Formats: sequence, structure tokens, C-alpha cells
Amino acid sequence: ALLALPFAATLQAVISATAERYEVDEETLRESRERRGRGRGRKRRGRGRKRRGRGRKRRGRKKRPQRGAFATTVRGILEWVGVIAGAFVVALVVKTFLFQAYYIPSPSMEATLEVSDRIIVNKLSYQLHDVNRGDVIVFKNPEGASRGVEDLIKRVVGLPGETVQVQGGRVYIDETLLLEPYLAAQDITGSFPKPPGCVGINDAPDQCTVADGYVFVMGDNRPNSNDSRIFGPIPVDSIEGRAFLRVWPLGRFGRL
Repeated sequence: ALLALPFAATLQAVISATAERYEVDEETLRESRERRGRGRGRKRRGRGRKRRGRGRKRRGRKKRPQRGAFATTVRGILEWVGVIAGAFVVALVVKTFLFQAYYIPSPSMEATLEVSDRIIVNKLSYQLHDVNRGDVIVFKNPEGASRGVEDLIKRVVGLPGETVQVQGGRVYIDETLLLEPYLAAQDITGSFPKPPGCVGINDAPDQCTVADGYVFVMGDNRPNSNDSRIFGPIPVDSIEGRAFLRVWPLGRFGRL
């Protein structure tokens, strides 16, 4: 019994102390939880304020006024007008100074060019170099040569200062036989009286001396061609350009 009292008292003291300590720890834990809860509430309120501020900023932005359908249509029309006008100017410049397409209406250049062929003429060629023998050229129609057409197309046979002569259906340049592989046959060139525009005192038929600044031209279809054998040599200044490309029909597309 004597030993039991102090042990019981000690046990009671320990239990009391533990209970007091537990109460203290529990109060401390409650206080810490309350503090944390207050901190979180402040942060949430702060976030809410920031979000409200962002909302105010977003609401404060001004929306760009949308263009109406009429303004968009007008702008599209103006853009197309500009594109068409630019294309027209480019086409006009190309046609006037660079290249031009032509249609073949007659058989005078067969078999090189047939009726309905389309060709491209280079208008810059003779701005860069002289006319060469064998060139297929487009030139202004000489007066009285062919009615109803503005331009003719023929092949250059004689150059300035040369004498063109026909013997036995063949062409001679300064008494030298001219080889013409583009003809259907080499002896199909018909004779001709001395045409106008030839120089020199020789009035012999079937020949012509070409003056300076002129060229003598013939069609490749010699029996059916109205050319320099009839209207005489043509001025170099009357040449529109050199035909260099056949573009139609596609099956005969190629250089001339």
C-alpha cells in the first residue's frame, strides 16, 4: 500500500501533464490552422482582385471597327482594275516594241508556213543587227502590191548591192547559185521582167540589182507568190520584224 500511493500519484501527475500538454498542442494546432486559413483567404481575395483587374483591362480594350461589305467589294474591284490596267500596259508595250503575233492568210509561204498558221515576230531583231539572207520577215505592204492587207510576209533573198538573177528556175546572187533547202524544189522560181526599184543600166529581164537600204524578197511558194519580182525591192525601214517562231498548230510548233 505504501508503494502504491507514490506510483499512483506519479501516474496521475504524468497523466495530468500529458493532458495539459495535449491541450496546449491542440490549441497551438488550432491557431496555426486559423493562420493558414486567413493566409489562403487573403491570397484568394488577391487573386480575385487580379482577375477582376484583368477583366477590367479586357473590358477597357477598344474593338476595331469591322469594315462593311460595300467597302470590301470596292477595294476588291479597285484591285482588279489595277491588275487589268497593268496587264494591258504590259501587253501594249510588248506588242509595240518587242513581239507580236501574226496570222497567215495566204499560201505564198508554203510549205514553210501554211494558211491559218500563227507566228511570233521579233520587233527588236533589226535594232540589234542587220537583215540576213534567208530571214523570214514581216513588212509593210508596198503600194499596189496586195489589196486589203497591211503587212506581208516573205523571205529575204537579195541584200543591198547584190544582183538577183533567175536562170532555169534557179536563183543566182551575183552569178553564184543560191541553195534554198526550204523550197519544195530548186527549179520552181519563175522568170520576171525588170521590176521597179532596181538600180543599174542593165535592162535585161530576170535580174535586179538591189539598191542600198533595200532587200529583195520572195515567197517560198514561188509559183504562187506576189513578191519583189513584181513590186521590186522593199525598204529596210518598212520591215516590222523577223518571224522566228510558229506557235500554231501545236503539232508544227517550232522555230523558223
